[in-house]
Amino acid sequence: MRRFCIVIFLLLLYFAKDSFAQRTDFQTWWAAELEGEAFNLIDFEISPEIRLTRNSGAVRAIHADFDFSVPVTSFFKAGARYRIQKKNNLEDYSYIVNRFGLYGKFDTKINRLRLDYRFIYQWEYVGINSRVNGNMPYQEHRHKIAASYYRKRWNLRPQTSMELFFLHKPDFVLKEKKYRFTLGVNYKIDKNLFLDLDYKFQNEFFETNPLKSHLIAAKITFEL
Repeated sequence: MRRFCIVIFLLLLYFAKDSFAQRTDFQTWWAAELEGEAFNLIDFEISPEIRLTRNSGAVRAIHADFDFSVPVTSFFKAGARYRIQKKNNLEDYSYIVNRFGLYGKFDTKINRLRLDYRFIYQWEYVGINSRVNGNMPYQEHRHKIAASYYRKRWNLRPQTSMELFFLHKPDFVLKEKKYRFTLGVNYKIDKNLFLDLDYKFQNEFFETNPLKSHLIAAKITFEL
């Protein structure tokens, strides 16, 4: 475990060296999450978050996520997500974004290794009843593969993931494609209290001048 922490620290130093270069940004994300179960059937998560950009010197967005899911089998669950977000374009104005999504998630265990895959299709509106561009939402599908390693005596659980984003509708918008790599740890503070600390690298692809983002994300989770 000590070696794993040293590797994470060295990676942070390596990726931070160009965080001030052109088309490169360093961001920090701060979140809290409440998890629980309703009616012994529906899992829910409520998570407010603030995101800082421009080398963490300006607020890019403040949002809250509401997630509801139902187990379908022992290895698959289906769910729905809603996000309300205040987004700043960093040019003296901001706007409200409403995002709705449906997803499926598969997970399995191989000894102490936990693997999961999640697919999301989402619709994003500027305002709940946006009239921009004929009230046509931005539509995106996302794919995430994640892994974590667990041992009973460890309060610290290593975790990693890779996620792909594809914006494909409406047809007249510039198609956005990017990936996000995550490496971090989940730390058990108490029986119902956990801390996630992650490094994320986000990059656009199929772009002539892609924006690269290095991120530090922290989230504290309380389980009911």
